[in-house]
Amino acid sequence: MIITEARRVWVVFGSAAAIAVLWTLHAGKDLSWDLLHYHYYVAHAFQAGRLERDFFAASAQGYLNGVGYLPFYWMVSSGWHSVVVAAVLATAHAGNIALLYAIAHRLFAHHQGRQRALLSLLAAALGAASAVFWASVGTSYLDPLTTVPMLGGVLLLAAEDRDRVVRRAAWAGVLFGAAAALKYSNAMFALAAVVLVLSQPGARVSLRLRALAAYCAAGAAGLALFGGQAFVHLYREYGNPVFPLFNAWFRAPDFPPLSVWAERFAPKTVAQALTFALRIVSPESMIYTEISAPDLRFAALGALAIAVAALALVHRGGRARAALASVDLRLLGFFALSYAAWVASSANGRYGMFVVLLVGPLAARLADRLLPPVATRAVAPVGTVASIVSRTTSGVSFGGVSPSTQAG
Repeated sequence: MIITEARRVWVVFGSAAAIAVLWTLHAGKDLSWDLLHYHYYVAHAFQAGRLERDFFAASAQGYLNGVGYLPFYWMVSSGWHSVVVAAVLATAHAGNIALLYAIAHRLFAHHQGRQRALLSLLAAALGAASAVFWASVGTSYLDPLTTVPMLGGVLLLAAEDRDRVVRRAAWAGVLFGAAAALKYSNAMFALAAVVLVLSQPGARVSLRLRALAAYCAAGAAGLALFGGQAFVHLYREYGNPVFPLFNAWFRAPDFPPLSVWAERFAPKTVAQALTFALRIVSPESMIYTEISAPDLRFAALGALAIAVAALALVHRGGRARAALASVDLRLLGFFALSYAAWVASSANGRYGMFVVLLVGPLAARLADRLLPPVATRAVAPVGTVASIVSRTTSGVSFGGVSPSTQAG
C-alpha cells in the first residue's frame, strides 16, 4: 500500500509537471518588474561579492538573501534558453501539487481505495486552482519554490503515528527553517507550525517538548544553512543581518532607523481584515496582488467551517467532533494561525502562497464532512472550475511575453 501510494504521488507530480510546463510556455517569458530589477542581480551580488561594493544597486531588494535565486542565475548565466529555464522552474513548482495530494491523502484517511485517491486528487486540484499560483509558475519568483519545503514540513507534522515523532519534527524544522531563510516572510509560517509540533495526539508532554526542541534546533540549522552566509555578511558590512529590514532595531548607520514592511495590501482597519476573504472574491486588481486574481476558496472555507461548527452545536459536539479527525483539527488550527499572520502582516498574495495552496485541501475536507461522498466529488470540481474560469479572465502573469528569445 505504501509503495502504491508513493507511485500515485509520483504520477501526480509527473502530470502536474507536464501541465505546469505547458502552461508556462503558453503564458510566455517571465519579464516581471522583480526579475528585471533584482532577481538576477541579488544572486550575482551574492556570488560575486558585490554587497560591500554596490550600494542599493537594486534598491532595498538587492540585499535580500540571494541563495534562492542561484539556480535561476546559474541557468541564465550559462546561456540556457529561456524555454528550458522556465520548464525547469515549472517542474520544481509542480512539486506543490504533488505535496497537496499527499497532504489530502492524510485528510481523507477514512475513505478507502479509489475513493480516497480521487478525493485527494480533487483536493489537490482545488488547492492549485489559484491565479496567484499559476501566475508565478515557471517564473523566477521564490514564492512557489519555497512553498515546496513548507508543504513537505506540513506533511511530516501531519503524520500521527507515535514512531519517530522527534525525527519528523526535526526534518520539518529543517524544511521550514530553509524556507524562512530563502524568503523572510515565511518565518511566520514556521512559527505557526509549532502548533502542529505540540499537538501530536497521544504523545506524552515530555515527548512533545522533545519534539519542540528538535523542531527549533533543526529550524535554526536550516536557517543557518540557507541564510547564514548572507546574514553574517550583511552584519559584518552594515551591522544588520537582514539589512535594511528591521533597522529600527539594529540601527545600521547606512539606513534610516525604520522598520519597513510590505504594507500596500495590508488591511488598514479591523473590518478590512475580517472581510478579507470576501474582498478577494472581487476580480479587481491590487486587492491582494498586482493582477486580477479573484479567489472564492477562502470564503468557501469560512462558510464550511461555520456550517461544521453549527452542526457540532446541534449534535452537542459529539458527532461532528468525531467526524473531524484530530489531523483535521490540527491542520485547521495551524491554517487559522497562518492565515491571520499573513493577513495582519502583508496580505500580499505571493507572500501568502502557502495558505493560498493549503486552503484547497482543507475546504475539500470540510465539504466531505458535510456532504455525501458523491456530492463532495461534484463540489470540488465545481470549485476548481470556478477558480480556473476566474483565472482565465485575469491577467496572464505578473509580466510575460513570448518565450522565443534567450533568457537573460
